[in-house]
Amino acid sequence: MSLHGLRASSRTRHLVLPGVRMALGLTLLYLSLLVVVPLGVLVMRTLGMTWAEFSAAVASPRAMAAYRVTFGTAILAALVNMVFGGITAWVLVRYRLPGRRVLDAAVDL
Repeated sequence: MSLHGLRASSRTRHLVLPGVRMALGLTLLYLSLLVVVPLGVLVMRTLGMTWAEFSAAVASPRAMAAYRVTFGTAILAALVNMVFGGITAWVLVRYRLPGRRVLDAAVDL
């Protein structure tokens, strides 16, 4: 019997590693719960507030400190990424070095 006579059904496609679908499903469930549950609690608590309570909570000193830390960290991270990204792009374009393709692929990630 030749290999051409053996056709795999389109429904029974086998993955290289067994259990990949279940592991991927559990990972997505875990990560979605990590995001969905806190956001759900945030929305529920916010919907239970009056406008005055909401504006007081948003403008509280603790919230303002959190805004400063969040935006300061984001700006600092963007600046660091801009500098190192520019250097990396310059090196990738200018020089032919071993591992250049790997570094180029890592930049795309």
